[in-house]
This record gives sequence, C-alpha cells and structure tokens, in this order.
Amino acid sequence: MAKACGAVAKSTGERCRHRSLLGSTYCFFHIEYAPVFYGAVLGAVVSLAFSQTWAHFVPSTESKQLYEATNERDGLRLQVSSLEVSLQDEQKRAEQRSVEHSKQLARFETRLEPFLNLAAQRFPELPTDDALAKLRADLQEVRAMATPPTIELERTIKQPNEPFTLILRFKKSKADPLGTVAFQVDLPAGTDAILNEISPAQNSMNARSSISEDGRMGKLAYAIPGSGPPAIELKFSAQTAFRLQGSHGLGTLNLAPK
Repeated sequence: MAKACGAVAKSTGERCRHRSLLGSTYCFFHIEYAPVFYGAVLGAVVSLAFSQTWAHFVPSTESKQLYEATNERDGLRLQVSSLEVSLQDEQKRAEQRSVEHSKQLARFETRLEPFLNLAAQRFPELPTDDALAKLRADLQEVRAMATPPTIELERTIKQPNEPFTLILRFKKSKADPLGTVAFQVDLPAGTDAILNEISPAQNSMNARSSISEDGRMGKLAYAIPGSGPPAIELKFSAQTAFRLQGSHGLGTLNLAPK
C-alpha cells in the first residue's frame, strides 16, 4: 500500500497529503530531482557504453553487411587505382613503341629510297610495286651469279677389288669452275686403321697431298681443269669411320661406310 508523502510544509507544519512515489518517501511534487537526473544520465552513459561494446563484439547483421560492403568498396577502389596505373604504364609503353616504329620506318624509307629511284629509272613504264619486284628479281639473279659455287657429297663408292678403298664423288651447286679444292680426312681415336693414301680420283693439276706420321690425318689440295665436279680416292688399312672436311662450303661430314 502506498504511503503518504513524508514532506512537511514549513509555513503550516502540516504533512503533505499526496502519496509517495514507488521506491521514494516523497511524492512527485516534493521528490529531489538532482539524484534522479544524475542517475538517469549515468544510466544513459552506462547503457550507451554497453551498447557500443556489445555492437563491437557481437555486431548485428546490418553491421556485418555494412562492414563487408565497406571492405569490398575499399578493395574495388584499390583495384581501380591499380588498373589506372597499369593503363598509364601501358600507354607510355605504347607511345614509346610508336616512336620507335616511326624511327624504324624513317630509317627503312631512307634505305629504300635509292632502290625506288633505281627501279623508276630502269622500269619507268611499271608501277612502283611492280618495278621494285622486277628490280629485286634482277638483283637476286646478279647475286646468284656472283656467289661462288659450293659442293656437297653425292655418293660414296667402294672399290670391289680393294675393300678398304673409297671413291667420294661430289656435286656442284652451279656450273662455274671450282678452281682449287681442298680436303682433310681425320680418323677417330681408338681405331686400328690408318690412312694410306689420299689422292684425286679425276684429272687434276697441281695436286698436293700429305699424311701424318701416325696415319690418322690426311690433306689434299688440287686444281680441277675445266668445270667438272671433284672426286677423291681414300685408301685405308682397314674399315673405319672418319671425318671429312672440305672447301667450297662442304663443311664437316662424319662418315662410317660399311
């Protein structure tokens, strides 16, 4: 049951007839508001701090979504910034390539100008592209004529009555005379065979041949009268592989006749 207010009027000495508030000895008109106000403020501060702490450690679904959206936005901004930097770098590289290509084109046009003039002089009745094509064909023909002939091995012939004698015949790249040809034969280490003779297998002039003391290396040089292809004869003491080197673009051949 509610109690009567405990306040007493100073002028009359009579007690207040209003009922006291729940949890207080005074009614609404005589209660002290300062403690209530400070209590309310303290309660609000405590409630706010608790709410913030709770939201930090136990975020709501909306807070989580906002946090994830913020992180995604920041990540997208970084990606866009990186793409912008990459695009700027690529634009710079493209500009540099364009400048270099322009320089190369200018150098090419400078080198091409004499040929354009020559083509126009030699074939004035032809369009520029056709005149250049005709000039290129003429230059290739002149180059082919100026290129010295080369040789390559055509076949190896074994002499039936001399089992360790070989005839090496070569073919030429063009009909022009070869002049002086040169060959060298080397036997591999570990073989028991030796080279007994290396000589031209055709009409020759100024033939010069030599064989090392151990018989493992032989040299031959001679001039071919006319324009025929070369041919040489090798005589070994036994069947063996050997390495052949020659002039006129022959290079090095590793042969193992059976």
